[in-house]
Amino acid sequence: MKNGLEQALRNAWPDLGPVTRLDDPTLKLTAVAADALLDPIRPAFTSLGASAVVLSANLLGPGVVELEYSGPDTVRYGIELSLLDSPLVTDVRWLIADQEQEKLAGGENKKDHAANTKNAEK
Repeated sequence: MKNGLEQALRNAWPDLGPVTRLDDPTLKLTAVAADALLDPIRPAFTSLGASAVVLSANLLGPGVVELEYSGPDTVRYGIELSLLDSPLVTDVRWLIADQEQEKLAGGENKKDHAANTKNAEK
């Protein structure tokens, strides 16, 4: 690709980074590669109060990325769409850090807490 297409792209966009083929058999989804997919959008979602950490890639299945996340649901959806734009990613699974913190801290989530409070009042 050094001649032809890559040269035309570099003529149009001189600051273009590395150019690789999507069907390149050496491209593999790893946790490092998944994290690199987040790099271009990381400043945006961080400024919106969100954080995302790649826990695994391809562990739960081919093309599946597992993330630990805290922040607004709308931002989570944007991160998921961004990851799914990559041909290497077929699915995104989430571990929501805020919910895990609640379960670990109190042993119950908000719905369980509300139900237990009502039952205790009776």
